[in-house]
Amino acid sequence: MGAVPRSAVTPPAAAPAPAGKRVRARRGEGERLREEILDATIELIVAEGSADRVSTRAVARKVGCTPPALYLHFPDKASLIYAACDRQFDKLGAVLHEAMDDIDDPIERLRAASLAYVHFALDHPEEYRVMMLDLSPSSMYEATLEEMAASPGFDAIVETVRDGIERGIFKPVDPMVAALMMWAAIHGLVSLRLVKGGLALPDIEVLLESCLILELDGLRATDGPDTPVHSQP
Repeated sequence: MGAVPRSAVTPPAAAPAPAGKRVRARRGEGERLREEILDATIELIVAEGSADRVSTRAVARKVGCTPPALYLHFPDKASLIYAACDRQFDKLGAVLHEAMDDIDDPIERLRAASLAYVHFALDHPEEYRVMMLDLSPSSMYEATLEEMAASPGFDAIVETVRDGIERGIFKPVDPMVAALMMWAAIHGLVSLRLVKGGLALPDIEVLLESCLILELDGLRATDGPDTPVHSQP
Protein backbone atom coordinates (compact mmCIF):
# COMPACT_ATOMS: atom_id res chain seq x y z
CA MET A 1 0.00 0.00 0.00
CA GLY A 2 1.16 3.49 -0.79
CA ALA A 3 1.40 6.34 1.66
CA VAL A 4 -1.85 7.97 2.67
CA PRO A 5 -2.11 11.44 1.07
CA ARG A 6 -1.78 14.25 3.59
CA SER A 7 -5.12 15.68 2.49
CA ALA A 8 -6.86 12.41 3.39
CA VAL A 9 -5.70 12.36 6.99
CA THR A 10 -8.58 13.10 9.35
CA PRO A 11 -7.65 15.94 11.70
CA PRO A 12 -8.06 15.29 15.40
CA ALA A 13 -11.50 16.12 16.73
CA ALA A 14 -11.79 19.39 18.57
CA ALA A 15 -12.49 19.20 22.27
CA PRO A 16 -16.22 19.51 22.96
CA ALA A 17 -17.45 22.91 24.07
CA PRO A 18 -18.83 23.23 27.60
CA ALA A 19 -22.56 22.61 27.90
CA GLY A 20 -24.58 25.64 26.84
CA LYS A 21 -21.62 27.27 25.06
CA ARG A 22 -20.80 27.49 21.37
CA VAL A 23 -17.32 27.20 19.92
CA ARG A 24 -16.15 30.14 17.81
CA ALA A 25 -18.01 30.05 14.51
CA ARG A 26 -15.96 28.72 11.61
CA ARG A 27 -15.88 30.51 8.31
CA GLY A 28 -19.25 30.14 6.59
CA GLU A 29 -21.15 29.27 9.76
CA GLY A 30 -22.48 32.77 10.36
CA GLU A 31 -25.58 32.18 8.25
CA ARG A 32 -26.29 28.96 10.12
CA LEU A 33 -26.14 30.81 13.43
CA ARG A 34 -28.46 33.48 12.07
CA GLU A 35 -31.03 30.82 11.14
CA GLU A 36 -30.69 29.16 14.55
CA ILE A 37 -31.32 32.53 16.20
CA LEU A 38 -34.47 33.04 14.13
CA ASP A 39 -35.66 29.49 14.90
CA ALA A 40 -35.16 30.10 18.61
CA THR A 41 -36.95 33.45 18.42
CA ILE A 42 -40.05 31.91 16.84
CA GLU A 43 -40.03 29.03 19.34
CA LEU A 44 -39.86 31.45 22.26
CA ILE A 45 -42.61 33.66 20.84
CA VAL A 46 -44.88 30.62 20.61
CA ALA A 47 -43.91 29.40 24.08
CA GLU A 48 -44.34 32.80 25.72
CA GLY A 49 -47.43 33.78 23.74
CA SER A 50 -46.03 37.23 23.04
CA ALA A 51 -43.02 38.85 21.42
CA ASP A 52 -42.95 41.35 24.31
CA ARG A 53 -41.96 38.57 26.71
CA VAL A 54 -39.06 37.38 24.55
CA SER A 55 -35.66 38.92 25.31
CA THR A 56 -32.52 38.80 23.23
CA ARG A 57 -30.73 37.28 26.23
CA ALA A 58 -33.27 34.43 26.34
CA VAL A 59 -32.82 33.83 22.61
CA ALA A 60 -29.02 33.76 22.96
CA ARG A 61 -29.30 31.36 25.89
CA LYS A 62 -31.60 29.03 23.91
CA VAL A 63 -29.24 29.01 20.93
CA GLY A 64 -26.14 28.64 23.11
CA CYS A 65 -24.38 31.77 21.91
CA THR A 66 -23.38 34.96 23.67
CA PRO A 67 -25.51 38.15 23.39
CA PRO A 68 -22.64 39.90 21.52
CA ALA A 69 -22.68 37.07 18.94
CA LEU A 70 -26.42 37.59 18.49
CA TYR A 71 -25.93 41.35 18.11
CA LEU A 72 -23.55 40.75 15.20
CA HIS A 73 -26.60 39.57 13.25
CA PHE A 74 -29.35 41.63 14.89
CA PRO A 75 -28.35 44.93 16.54
CA ASP A 76 -31.44 45.07 18.77
CA LYS A 77 -34.60 43.22 19.67
CA ALA A 78 -36.75 45.14 17.20
CA SER A 79 -34.59 44.07 14.24
CA LEU A 80 -34.60 40.47 15.52
CA ILE A 81 -38.38 40.30 15.79
CA TYR A 82 -38.74 41.98 12.40
CA ALA A 83 -36.42 39.43 10.77
CA ALA A 84 -38.35 36.57 12.39
CA CYS A 85 -41.58 38.02 10.98
CA ASP A 86 -40.01 38.46 7.56
CA ARG A 87 -39.06 34.79 7.47
CA GLN A 88 -42.60 33.81 8.46
CA PHE A 89 -43.90 35.88 5.54
CA ASP A 90 -41.62 33.87 3.25
CA LYS A 91 -43.11 30.66 4.65
CA LEU A 92 -46.62 31.99 4.14
CA GLY A 93 -45.72 32.92 0.57
CA ALA A 94 -44.50 29.39 -0.11
CA VAL A 95 -47.75 27.99 1.32
CA LEU A 96 -49.83 30.22 -0.96
CA HIS A 97 -47.83 29.33 -4.05
CA GLU A 98 -48.17 25.63 -3.28
CA ALA A 99 -51.93 25.95 -2.75
CA MET A 100 -52.39 27.70 -6.11
CA ASP A 101 -50.16 25.42 -8.18
CA ASP A 102 -51.86 23.48 -10.98
CA ILE A 103 -55.21 25.30 -10.63
CA ASP A 104 -56.21 26.89 -13.93
CA ASP A 105 -59.41 28.71 -12.97
CA PRO A 106 -58.54 32.10 -11.39
CA ILE A 107 -61.56 31.99 -9.09
CA GLU A 108 -60.64 28.57 -7.71
CA ARG A 109 -57.01 29.68 -7.45
CA LEU A 110 -58.02 32.63 -5.27
CA ARG A 111 -60.27 30.40 -3.18
CA ALA A 112 -57.43 27.93 -2.60
CA ALA A 113 -55.05 30.74 -1.63
CA SER A 114 -57.60 32.26 0.75
CA LEU A 115 -58.19 28.94 2.49
CA ALA A 116 -54.44 28.31 2.78
CA TYR A 117 -53.93 31.80 4.23
CA VAL A 118 -56.62 31.31 6.87
CA HIS A 119 -55.30 27.92 7.92
CA PHE A 120 -51.72 29.19 8.10
CA ALA A 121 -52.81 32.04 10.37
CA LEU A 122 -54.92 29.87 12.65
CA ASP A 123 -52.29 27.11 12.79
CA HIS A 124 -49.64 29.70 13.79
CA PRO A 125 -51.64 32.19 15.87
CA GLU A 126 -48.79 33.69 17.89
CA GLU A 127 -46.55 34.08 14.85
CA TYR A 128 -49.43 35.66 12.93
CA ARG A 129 -50.18 38.10 15.74
CA VAL A 130 -46.57 39.25 15.72
CA MET A 131 -46.40 39.34 11.91
CA MET A 132 -49.61 41.25 11.35
CA LEU A 133 -50.89 42.77 14.60
CA ASP A 134 -47.83 43.75 16.63
CA LEU A 135 -47.04 47.46 16.38
CA SER A 136 -43.27 47.06 16.82
CA PRO A 137 -42.44 45.08 13.65
CA SER A 138 -45.23 46.82 11.76
CA SER A 139 -43.66 50.20 12.48
CA MET A 140 -40.44 49.00 10.78
CA TYR A 141 -42.21 47.88 7.61
CA GLU A 142 -41.90 50.17 4.62
CA ALA A 143 -42.84 49.31 1.03
CA THR A 144 -44.46 50.81 -2.03
CA LEU A 145 -47.48 49.08 -3.53
CA GLU A 146 -45.22 47.84 -6.33
CA GLU A 147 -42.79 46.32 -3.83
CA MET A 148 -45.63 44.70 -1.95
CA ALA A 149 -47.02 43.29 -5.21
CA ALA A 150 -43.70 41.52 -5.76
CA SER A 151 -43.56 39.99 -2.27
CA PRO A 152 -43.76 36.18 -1.86
CA GLY A 153 -47.33 34.92 -2.07
CA PHE A 154 -48.88 38.31 -2.75
CA ASP A 155 -47.29 38.25 -6.21
CA ALA A 156 -49.32 35.13 -7.05
CA ILE A 157 -52.56 36.81 -5.95
CA VAL A 158 -51.87 39.84 -8.14
CA GLU A 159 -51.00 37.64 -11.11
CA THR A 160 -54.16 35.59 -10.63
CA VAL A 161 -56.33 38.69 -10.65
CA ARG A 162 -54.50 39.91 -13.75
CA ASP A 163 -55.05 36.52 -15.40
CA GLY A 164 -58.76 36.68 -14.61
CA ILE A 165 -58.98 40.16 -16.14
CA GLU A 166 -57.20 39.08 -19.31
CA ARG A 167 -59.54 36.09 -19.67
CA GLY A 168 -62.63 38.26 -19.23
CA ILE A 169 -63.61 36.66 -15.91
CA PHE A 170 -62.89 39.75 -13.80
CA LYS A 171 -63.62 43.41 -14.39
CA PRO A 172 -60.77 45.54 -15.81
CA VAL A 173 -59.62 46.87 -12.46
CA ASP A 174 -56.17 47.51 -11.03
CA PRO A 175 -54.95 43.98 -10.12
CA MET A 176 -52.84 45.28 -7.25
CA VAL A 177 -55.71 47.17 -5.65
CA ALA A 178 -58.11 44.24 -6.11
CA ALA A 179 -55.60 41.86 -4.51
CA LEU A 180 -55.04 44.32 -1.67
CA MET A 181 -58.76 44.57 -0.95
CA MET A 182 -59.13 40.79 -0.92
CA TRP A 183 -56.18 40.41 1.44
CA ALA A 184 -57.55 43.13 3.74
CA ALA A 185 -60.91 41.35 3.97
CA ILE A 186 -59.41 37.95 4.77
CA HIS A 187 -56.87 39.44 7.18
CA GLY A 188 -59.74 41.16 8.98
CA LEU A 189 -61.60 37.87 9.24
CA VAL A 190 -58.56 36.09 10.67
CA SER A 191 -57.81 38.93 13.07
CA LEU A 192 -61.37 38.88 14.39
CA ARG A 193 -61.04 35.16 15.08
CA LEU A 194 -57.69 35.58 16.84
CA VAL A 195 -58.35 38.63 19.01
CA LYS A 196 -62.00 37.94 19.89
CA GLY A 197 -61.74 34.36 21.08
CA GLY A 198 -64.78 34.75 23.31
CA LEU A 199 -67.01 35.77 20.40
CA ALA A 200 -69.19 32.87 19.21
CA LEU A 201 -68.54 33.06 15.46
CA PRO A 202 -69.63 30.61 12.77
CA ASP A 203 -67.08 28.10 11.48
CA ILE A 204 -64.13 29.87 9.88
CA GLU A 205 -64.66 28.20 6.51
CA VAL A 206 -68.30 29.30 6.46
CA LEU A 207 -67.20 32.87 7.15
CA LEU A 208 -64.49 32.63 4.51
CA GLU A 209 -66.90 31.39 1.87
CA SER A 210 -69.26 34.29 2.56
CA CYS A 211 -66.32 36.69 2.36
CA LEU A 212 -65.22 35.21 -0.97
CA ILE A 213 -68.72 35.42 -2.43
CA LEU A 214 -68.83 39.13 -1.65
CA GLU A 215 -65.29 39.78 -2.87
CA LEU A 216 -65.39 37.69 -6.04
CA ASP A 217 -68.93 38.57 -7.07
CA GLY A 218 -67.90 42.22 -6.92
CA LEU A 219 -64.79 41.50 -8.98
CA ARG A 220 -66.42 39.32 -11.60
CA ALA A 221 -67.20 40.76 -15.03
CA THR A 222 -70.98 40.76 -15.61
CA ASP A 223 -70.53 39.60 -19.20
CA GLY A 224 -67.63 37.23 -18.53
CA PRO A 225 -67.52 33.44 -18.85
CA ASP A 226 -70.07 31.48 -16.82
CA THR A 227 -67.67 30.50 -14.04
CA PRO A 228 -69.24 29.85 -10.62
CA VAL A 229 -67.98 32.14 -7.90
CA HIS A 230 -69.06 30.14 -4.88
CA SER A 231 -69.01 26.44 -4.13
CA GLN A 232 -72.19 24.48 -4.59
CA PRO A 233 -73.59 22.91 -1.41
